[in-house]
Amino acid sequence: MDEISQKAMNKMIFVQYINPSPVTLEKLVSEGKSAKEHTAKIHGIVVADPQLEKEVKPQIERYKAEGLEIQYLPTIAEKYLKRIPIEVAQKFKEYYDVVFQNVQSSPSQKILDGFASMILLILSSPFMLVIGLCILIEDGKPMVFRQERVGKNGKIFIINKFRSLRQAEINPNNPNEDIEKRVLKIGKVIRKFRLDELPQVFNILKGDMSIVGPRPEMVEFHQLVSNQIPFYNYRLKLNPGITGWAQINYKHTTTLEDYIKKTEYDLYYIKNRTIFLDFQIMLKTLETMIGMRGAR
Repeated sequence: MDEISQKAMNKMIFVQYINPSPVTLEKLVSEGKSAKEHTAKIHGIVVADPQLEKEVKPQIERYKAEGLEIQYLPTIAEKYLKRIPIEVAQKFKEYYDVVFQNVQSSPSQKILDGFASMILLILSSPFMLVIGLCILIEDGKPMVFRQERVGKNGKIFIINKFRSLRQAEINPNNPNEDIEKRVLKIGKVIRKFRLDELPQVFNILKGDMSIVGPRPEMVEFHQLVSNQIPFYNYRLKLNPGITGWAQINYKHTTTLEDYIKKTEYDLYYIKNRTIFLDFQIMLKTLETMIGMRGAR
């Protein structure tokens, strides 16, 4: 709630937290309505727990009819935080379960993927040739890194990326361990501009990925966190993407806490996805690339 107030630039301030006792609620609303100072007036009620709301449902309906603003926590959390906090999703589980179960790919996304991937392939071909040669000269073969990732509906597919790291033994419990120490010289450049993602255009043409979507996770990471993060598997309702809402809004993930936060952004995208949001993400990604704010 404090974060919502901060993101709302204090346009929304929560003055008191109560369990919905009818007596307490009516007393608080009555005092707020009669307050002489504007800052002391109560302008609305936020329902933060649907189970507790049932105890004061008649009062809530009456206040709504009288013109008092009634808000629900999921609505204001999504509006100001641009993500769906796991705690909120758990409180409103019935609502979010129904919403996410009805998510499906749209024809507009397939059209966008086909059109954008062909243009991207044409424009990026010269860059891919140069990057491949630079990797070959610095660290030999292979130039392209191929790895199993988890895609839509849990399907395993092979992702293509330019290799930006020196080859080494990977810790299955933390694949990103010591990752910064293994970055190639050319890797620093292509990761900063996100050019290591370019070969994924072939994954899009094949249908395993989209331009925009949740990040396709490594199988080891997926197995590690899928049972630890509530609602995590709803990320698999859409194709994974080269870029996405979580990628442009949150840092590179290395811990469980990071994955929880990134999942919250993914859930927001999955629930609110439109062609306009996809274009916004694509433009923000281009801005990030030009501004050299790519992956660490």
